[in-house]
Formats: sequence, C-alpha cells, structure tokens
Amino acid sequence: MQYAVKKITHVTNIKSFITIILLLFGCSIALAETLSARTGMSGQIIAESRVDSGGNLRGIMILEKSDRPCVVQLYGALVPIKNYEGRIDQCNGGGPKKAKGINSTKGQVFITGGSSYVTGLSVCLSNSDRVKGWTIYGESNSSPNTVSDSFKRNNCPKDGWRKRVDCPSGTKAIGVQAFFEPGSGNRSDYLRGMKLICE
Repeated sequence: MQYAVKKITHVTNIKSFITIILLLFGCSIALAETLSARTGMSGQIIAESRVDSGGNLRGIMILEKSDRPCVVQLYGALVPIKNYEGRIDQCNGGGPKKAKGINSTKGQVFITGGSSYVTGLSVCLSNSDRVKGWTIYGESNSSPNTVSDSFKRNNCPKDGWRKRVDCPSGTKAIGVQAFFEPGSGNRSDYLRGMKLICE
C-alpha cells in the first residue's frame, strides 16, 4: 500500500512538472513579438519604438519639421496627453514634441473605450510619398465594436490612403516599426511607411 501511494505521488509530480513546462512554453509564445504587413512605402532607414513594458498601444502622433514627417510618438493612455511612452525622432537637430499653436495635441489619434488597444493601421501618402495622414483601428474588451480614429493634413490626397494592415489574429500592437528616407544636406529624414509591432 505504501508503494502505491508513492507511485501516485510520483505520477502527480510528473504531471505537475509537465503542466508547469507547458504554461511557461505557452507564456513565451504569447510574449513573442511579430510584425504586421507594411502600410505605405519602405525606406532606407528603419527605426522602432514601443510603449512602456506590458502596455498596449492606444495612440499615435506624427510631427513634422519643415514639412517633413520625422517624429512618431506613441501613447499608452486613452486620452490626449502630453507625455508619450515611445518616440522615434529622425529630424535633423531634433524634432518637436507637440504640435504648434494653442492646439498642442493636434494630430494625436486615440482608440476610445475602456480596455481598448490598437490592432490595425493605415497611412496616407502625399504626392511626394510622405506620410500626411494616419488611421488607427482597434478593439475594446468592453465593447464588441471595432473602434478607430484618424487624422490627415491638407496635402493628404483622397487617393493617397494606403492599405490597412493588422496585427496577426489574437495579438495587439505594442509599438511601431517606421520606414524613413534619408534627407539630403541638413534636411530631416521623412516618414514613408509603418508596420505595427504586435504581441
């Protein structure tokens, strides 16, 4: 009888060990990053940024210097704020951190709704292939409806919108990979396309 008890305990321990291994393996898969397809065009310079660790991408703002989109700011909060969590700056001499004028949050786009997160992205390119508009798409745990927000500058033509790209099923965006063309002389690099970093 003693032997039987030990045998059962041994089997239980093996099952527990296998369960722990499977959970750890599953967690490592869930945390692996993937990339969406690209919206817009490729570029010679590729830069990445993410929101704070463990957070969800909920907002994007693209800023310009001398008509060149050279800053991408990422937000993890649900409302327009001054503090960004991720930033890519390809401006010569450093780029702005907010829009000009009294409306310093102009161009910030945010997913709305509680527990919401970005899952898709689309950009608008000008005739000179510069990003002049952006739309983010997402989902909310509190609502079955897809949510989105969009912004465009005056030189975003109607036919300039590029295909929407999405994170793989079951993942959400935590950052972006941005594609820039280098500026000549003292000109800033300019943004031509983006991919979502998904997890």
